[in-house]
Amino acid sequence: MRVEIRGGGFENKGGELMLRTCSARLRDRYSECRIAIEPGIASRYEDRARLGLGCIYPSHPLYPRLLRSMVIRSGVVAATANAVSRWLAPPDADRALGLMDRRRCDALLDIAGYAYGDKFTWYKSKIAADVASQYAGRGKPVVFMPQMFGPFENKKLADAFKRACDHANLIYAREQQSYDMVVGLIGKDERLRVSPDITIASPPPEPCEETPSKPFACIVPNERMADQGRKEWGDTYLFRLRAAIDKITSSGMYAAVVVHTNDPGDAEMAEQLRQQASEPDRIVVFRDPDPYALKAFISQSRFLVGSRFHSIVAALSTGVPAVALGWAHKYEMLAGDFAVSELQHRGADPVEHLLGLVEQLMDSKENDKFRVVLKESGDRLRGQVETMWDDIWALIDKAAA
Repeated sequence: MRVEIRGGGFENKGGELMLRTCSARLRDRYSECRIAIEPGIASRYEDRARLGLGCIYPSHPLYPRLLRSMVIRSGVVAATANAVSRWLAPPDADRALGLMDRRRCDALLDIAGYAYGDKFTWYKSKIAADVASQYAGRGKPVVFMPQMFGPFENKKLADAFKRACDHANLIYAREQQSYDMVVGLIGKDERLRVSPDITIASPPPEPCEETPSKPFACIVPNERMADQGRKEWGDTYLFRLRAAIDKITSSGMYAAVVVHTNDPGDAEMAEQLRQQASEPDRIVVFRDPDPYALKAFISQSRFLVGSRFHSIVAALSTGVPAVALGWAHKYEMLAGDFAVSELQHRGADPVEHLLGLVEQLMDSKENDKFRVVLKESGDRLRGQVETMWDDIWALIDKAAA
């Protein structure tokens, strides 16, 4: 069994956790499964080798910038470049070099998370459609794993993603709003379903030994709030996180600022928050290259305030209340899935609203009430994830037979 996973990577720890979760599931199901992903700046050889992942070829990220642009825009140039790439690769490239020819793969699983919508360039959807068509043309399964979709106001992008859907066997929206947006493109379709994020059902993390000695809360900044979320948040984002930190530390608790990505912007935000806090001696900055270690650390906190989507998933799925400050509808939908919609702070809310939520979660009785709700919601959502995997296995097994 050979499977291509698209959309995962190592720069964003949420994306890496999705990649690890998906790879582990495939290998649990198919013991000899070989898995490959596309190369790129955020997908180094060392990272892929550590997880036993091959590299898909031909692949447009390997081409020089000018050729890459031409490949994206022209089917003729793409076909020519791909043919030359295959001619240059040795016959045993898959074993000797870790390369895997897309034409020899048995299934495509897309775990982009959020790449197909107006906040992103149209060519992401076009490439997804082109790759999906290659699999569909050979009768191989194409699955868009649970992710956020839309909006689709950009006609060029909408047409490209509709073509991607035309080639898919299963399309999983991560929540109802994304589902409704795809329905607006392709209509009601039995291939289109709703399923929670796959990392909700990843194995429980091992305890982390690097936690502060006293009770602590996590603060998780996200540099995307300064660009993608700027329309809603303006210049108030870091001010609000600082206010939350000061509220936490003034109570005697520690505040742990978690860097949940390899992006330098998040690390810079973390350092600003530490330096500008009223009680910097009660601040720790936590980072780890392993997303499971990050999830373990978060799972041992009293609560979380932050904006990296998968840090919030890590908290809620391990029973830790989390206040989300987001820039897309996926945050609101996630809180609703876990039945804690009140744990949302938006740009239009006053800072006092955020401080009130922090104060509520510092109260042990209130915190415990949320944990009961999260336990029940987590069990329900994990059941939905297992149903999704059962449907995917049935699809792949049928195609293999």
